[in-house]
Amino acid sequence: MLEVEGLKAWYGRVQALFGVSFGVAAGETVALIGLNGAGKTTTLSALCGLVTAQGQIALDGREMSGDTPLQRGRAGVALLPETRRLFWELTVRENLVVAAGPGGDVDWDEVFGLFPDLRDRLTTRVNRLSGGQQQMVALARMLVSDPRLVLLDEPGIGLAPRVVSDVYRALEMFKSADRALVLVEQSFDRAAGFADRLLLVAGGRIVASAPTDNAEQLSSLRSRVLHAPQEQE
Repeated sequence: MLEVEGLKAWYGRVQALFGVSFGVAAGETVALIGLNGAGKTTTLSALCGLVTAQGQIALDGREMSGDTPLQRGRAGVALLPETRRLFWELTVRENLVVAAGPGGDVDWDEVFGLFPDLRDRLTTRVNRLSGGQQQMVALARMLVSDPRLVLLDEPGIGLAPRVVSDVYRALEMFKSADRALVLVEQSFDRAAGFADRLLLVAGGRIVASAPTDNAEQLSSLRSRVLHAPQEQE
């Protein structure tokens, strides 16, 4: 579903990615792991068109590397950024209606089925919610946009362990046969428990990979993570 070839990215004159290449099949979840500053978040930003980038990015066989972020969103790319980037002064309902696009057609039964806590908070401004509730709104926002490619940047960051577990249980519902997921996650064990395949990013490159159902390869990759050099993004 997703094909990335020779992806390079820059922040101003500083190059952050150096030829990243990987693919994600329909129904597959791939996790990008590695130290802070390795290039994981930059990879997601490049896929969304949020940073200056070169290389080939194709979704369902359609090249979109020249598309704007808006065009990529309309093509089915959805990002859960580390900072959530909600409309803080709007209510929960307003955030979801905006995400649903023209007509604001939201399947509320589906939303409440995944996030029952939001049912009684639709008229609450999101800046008055807890961090965990805000993350649920951000996930629900992606759900109502019906994405083909879901990009998740540290979905559990800054949340209590119990809330992180709730978030990952909700994310399991995003997996489907016609959708691909790319996850950035600091916790090796959490990434291995959620994804089908792990890609180790270091110095703006993918340097190793392992399927999560292969214990020997997974152990070898864990060792590489522990000894990966620190790079600045």
